[in-house]
Parts: sequence; C-alpha cells; structure tokens
Amino acid sequence: MTKENISITTSKVAIRYGLIYGLVSIAIAIISTVANMREHPLMNILTFGIWIAFIVLAVKYFKDNSEGFITLGQGFGIGLLVSVIGNVISGIFLIIYFKFLNPELWEQQLEKIRAEWEKQGMDEKAMEFAENFVKPEAMLLFGILGALLLGSIFSVVIAAIMQKKKPAF
Repeated sequence: MTKENISITTSKVAIRYGLIYGLVSIAIAIISTVANMREHPLMNILTFGIWIAFIVLAVKYFKDNSEGFITLGQGFGIGLLVSVIGNVISGIFLIIYFKFLNPELWEQQLEKIRAEWEKQGMDEKAMEFAENFVKPEAMLLFGILGALLLGSIFSVVIAAIMQKKKPAF
C-alpha cells in the first residue's frame, strides 16, 4: 500500500495516540509507586507534560499525513479524544490496581486523607461521606471530567497553534 492509499482520520489517530498515552500513563503510575514518588510534585509536572506531548504528537501526526493541513476543529477533536481515551485507560488501571492488586496501598492513602481531614476538623460522619468521593471509582469519574475540562483547554490551545488551513484555491 502506498501512502496515498492509506486513509487517515482524526478518530484513527486519536485512538492510536490515546491508547499509547494510556499505556504510558500506567507505566508512569507503576514506576512512581515502586519508586515511592507518587506524591512528589515533579510527578504532576511530568504527568501533565506527557499528556500535552501526546496531544501535540497526535495533532502533528495527523497534520504531517494530511498534506500539512489541519483545521482547528480537527486538532481539537484529536486532542480531546486522546485525553479522554488515555485517562479512561489509566483510570481503569488504577481501579484494578487499588481494588485487586494492591488494596493495602489504597488503605494507606485513605488513612493519609482521613488524617488531613481530621486536621481540618471534619467529624466522622462528614469523613465517611467524603470517602465516597475519593474511592477509585470516583477517581475514574473525576479523571474523565478532568480529561474533558483540561483536555479541552490543552487541545484548543495546541490546535490553535498547529492549525493550517488548506488554501481556497
């Protein structure tokens, strides 16, 4: 097959890069856990940097394989799909990890969270209610919402920078 015969679509590119981004996110989560660096501030910077890099790579790949052109909408769509797919994959992994592979780590995390809440003066009933929002399943939901919100912001900025419209003539 020649390059001209290969049909490239925004969804194919986004799915490919979203899957890779999800797998890389899982690898980073495992490495940061093993290295006991999950709460290190540099991990947040690294995580966001990789997220942005995968959006850029996906948009660039589409642009390079579309005669050098990409619209704002195409770039935005690619970036948002990469964000959602990657974050859903890593979120599902975290549920599996905390619920089945290493529930002790989740209990340790919950103890730290509860200690912080106690320092803030939360009573037991309020802490029990708040625990519903920090369970791994809730973290997946908030991860998806974050992917939609931050992914939209990252994607529109990246798409605006990288867009190049086809000339009318």
